[in-house]
Amino acid sequence: MKRLQARGHSDDTFGVYTVGPNGRCGGEDHDDCANFRVRAFLVDAGADGRILVTGAYGRTSGTWAIGLSPVDEEDDWPAWAHPAWSKDGYTPVMALAVPDHATVTLATVDGKAAKAGDDE
Repeated sequence: MKRLQARGHSDDTFGVYTVGPNGRCGGEDHDDCANFRVRAFLVDAGADGRILVTGAYGRTSGTWAIGLSPVDEEDDWPAWAHPAWSKDGYTPVMALAVPDHATVTLATVDGKAAKAGDDE
């Protein structure tokens, strides 16, 4: 199993990162220049299941909100999808242990399919 971590940065960047053996995180994040859009990252482990990790910066609270959901209503909840939570300043931090072959990609931005340039 590999470890993932979802967290926000400042008021404009959210990401789902792979945590390396040294504790450092690397991977994809989404910066939308403080436009307050909801981002959803697909964590796909093929036959072992898939989930969406969502992040939104709160317009009313000035903190991040992180969520976890099935991709489709027909999807079973993966056995590995049990997050651990902590806090780092203004962001919750969601940690997940996922199958080693799981991939993480930006799936949607404000409910629309992600496309090139969404992370610039």
